[in-house]
Amino acid sequence: MPGLVSQILHVRKRAFRREPPAVSAARAWEASPPAGATPLEWLPLTGEPAGTPADIERTARTHSCRMQIEAFHTGQKSGMSVEGCQVQSAKKTGAAAAVLSVIAAALTNLRLAVRDPGLASRTATDIVPAVWGEALSRHRKGRPKEWTVAELWNALARLGGHLTLQRSD
Repeated sequence: MPGLVSQILHVRKRAFRREPPAVSAARAWEASPPAGATPLEWLPLTGEPAGTPADIERTARTHSCRMQIEAFHTGQKSGMSVEGCQVQSAKKTGAAAAVLSVIAAALTNLRLAVRDPGLASRTATDIVPAVWGEALSRHRKGRPKEWTVAELWNALARLGGHLTLQRSD
């Protein structure tokens, strides 16, 4: 955190470089979209070089993870309440955020798996620790069961008040 604090102080003191940052645009598009689909086109901005096809591909691959990163941060803030931790020191806050981040990462992986038809019917222990299913079974006052990814996701969502949506396809 010391680097972040010093950067904030530099900005407040107006002790920063006044020249604009170097920014590149890396245009990427779908050359062969699925039949009947509108081709995707994307123009991510980056501080990295984008002068060669390899640079552009690297930038596109990096930015393609953005939605998963946003989902992870949403899980940290909303689901794990990282910002709501009532600890008194930066060291304890960092420790709490680290532990909760591991859980948020596992939830993000579970969320990605449940959206993949090939993974949703697999055993949940392929994605998350077995203790999650055991704890959820005990919470529901049932005997331990072998959860699928989709079943575990829906049961966890119901703990937070979400209704299970039925697919119409």
